[in-house]
Amino acid sequence: MIRLLSMLLLGTCGLCATALAQDYEALRAAVVKVRSQGEQGPQTGTGFIVKLAADSVYIVTAAHVVAGAQQVQVEFFTRRNAPVPARTSGREERNDLALLEVHGNANIPAGLSTLPLSASRGMRSGDELVCIGFPEGGGQWVVSKATFGDIVGTEFTLSGAIDAGSSGSPVIRNGAAVGVVTNLERRFARAAPSEIVEVAVQGWGVTLSKPPEPQPAPVPQAPPTQESKIESPQPLSSINLTGEYYGQIQGQTARGEPYLCDVVLVMQQTGPSVGGRYQNSCGDQGLMGGELAGDRLTSRTASQLVGGYCDFVAQVSQSGAVLAGQYACVNGERGFFGMTRR
Repeated sequence: MIRLLSMLLLGTCGLCATALAQDYEALRAAVVKVRSQGEQGPQTGTGFIVKLAADSVYIVTAAHVVAGAQQVQVEFFTRRNAPVPARTSGREERNDLALLEVHGNANIPAGLSTLPLSASRGMRSGDELVCIGFPEGGGQWVVSKATFGDIVGTEFTLSGAIDAGSSGSPVIRNGAAVGVVTNLERRFARAAPSEIVEVAVQGWGVTLSKPPEPQPAPVPQAPPTQESKIESPQPLSSINLTGEYYGQIQGQTARGEPYLCDVVLVMQQTGPSVGGRYQNSCGDQGLMGGELAGDRLTSRTASQLVGGYCDFVAQVSQSGAVLAGQYACVNGERGFFGMTRR
């Protein structure tokens, strides 16, 4: 009996290891090696595929990997040692992010996959993550464990086997990217969170498909009586929030100190997704991203002054010209706001 149980346990462990290896293979198929040649010599970094089209591949990497490059090439996991030319179609120095494009069926091998973006909120110090990249001396498409550190400004820190060749590597949790490695500081790496990455990519004109979220089980409903009415479903929103908004935010710090700031918000809407930038008179600026459902806008900002994130919920007028709502930040700040489009 003991021998039989041992054989069963060994067989089960073998199946688990095989499944895990297959998961890693799918993730590695979404990661590319990035090589650039510029005035400062050759650079090697990492990127990952965020969108596959009929004859195009869209890749996110760190901006400093391709800064000043006269030539950029990428190498795919499913066709190794065969670099193909890539074009830098977007670069943002502040958050150290860049978008690369590869075009032409001859340059795009079969078997590639995309790595979806997933919300970075909810991570705690010590949470286990995974990075895939090309750390110096570590090998090719190396899968390494990383540990979440803390939120620092608009970035988060992590530790692990992360080196210069890891710049642009995806930071992965539960099979999706929650950030991009952008900088190395001593024993820690810094990463741009997925919320900022999504806003940047949308700003470069690329629409990303979001991974399906688990839906709650339906709650049984009693059959309608003669007195009850069945409401018709709400139509899709026809509101468009593209434009410049001006207004004020009124809130209080975590210590209860009140403040009042003028704010300017520039937004771009693609379908239900909304992204943009903001700046206020209290010395804060940053990026925002969210989604419009009906007349309700739910969004998150990456705030430099707060040193983290703020969640906003706004009621939108039917014309889309007026926004009003409330917000709460990770540092305890909260308040209300109102804005009008000009």
